[in-house]
Amino acid sequence: MRSTTPTSNRPFARVRLLLLCTAAALAACQNDPLAPESALRPQVLSLHGGSCADVQPSRVLPSSTPPTLGGVRVTASYTGLPWDIMQQMLFPLYYGAERAACFNSPEVSYLAETLYVAEIGEIPAPDGVDAEWWATLSPREQKALLRYAEEMLRLYPDRYSRPSNVINQFFKDSMLRSKVQAKVRAADFFGSGQETELFAGGIYGCTLYQNFIRQADWVLTNKQTLDLVIELVTAFAEAEFVTRPYRSLAFGRNGAIGAAMAAQDAFGNECGQMLFNSIPSGRITVTDPYAPTPPLAPGGRYTPPPPPDSPPLDWRDQ
Repeated sequence: MRSTTPTSNRPFARVRLLLLCTAAALAACQNDPLAPESALRPQVLSLHGGSCADVQPSRVLPSSTPPTLGGVRVTASYTGLPWDIMQQMLFPLYYGAERAACFNSPEVSYLAETLYVAEIGEIPAPDGVDAEWWATLSPREQKALLRYAEEMLRLYPDRYSRPSNVINQFFKDSMLRSKVQAKVRAADFFGSGQETELFAGGIYGCTLYQNFIRQADWVLTNKQTLDLVIELVTAFAEAEFVTRPYRSLAFGRNGAIGAAMAAQDAFGNECGQMLFNSIPSGRITVTDPYAPTPPLAPGGRYTPPPPPDSPPLDWRDQ
């Protein structure tokens, strides 16, 4: 899953993300990228809605903008779905995320806030973790893995000696496998293009949940696992589409819903077909917000292509 934006030069782009900071806490945030969320309360400058007529980024940064001003936090709430899901993403200013509220629908509502922010670099790889793989993750992915590794260490102090043991045993292979599975499986349905990219977001969230929960020694609860997967797929969406925020929101939304569907699926259904069947209802979206409006079915929904001729792949046998 590779972004088509100029900021991405490899399949899993390493992008410096934005960390919320108040002006007063700016130095502390920079010195401690793993500071608790309670210490990272931003100052809200303004709220934005507006028209969806033109979502192309302006790429213009006024010269008067101070270096610590330039972030947009978008909060997505899925009030029209049978799951209690909320996501937050961070984007640079002047790429269009300020107008996220114009995409509100019965399934999801968006709130955009402009914030004081500070950039942070990548978190160094923990001792014992493959540094090359670790560098392919965004700082937010890295932070989430460390936070949950520490939680598993706290729950089972005599089973794991350090965070790298948890990351290597439970996280690394599942994440690698899920990203590959998502890309390949999405191509079974859509070939190539932005539909494939967006659909892959849903499959990534779904397969990552399944790959985590099916591990013999997995210790997190279903709710903890769902929260972890949503955090990881949200972080991946931010990094892959950092200058195309609406594409990022669609990818992240699909990933969160895919994870929630996997969490409520008692039969371990194959993710690709399960999510594909959810496109007509509007739960999963593959419509690129930067593309011309596609034709709609009589009910007002996007008409997906027919499913692939080949039998659906069952990743449980891989």
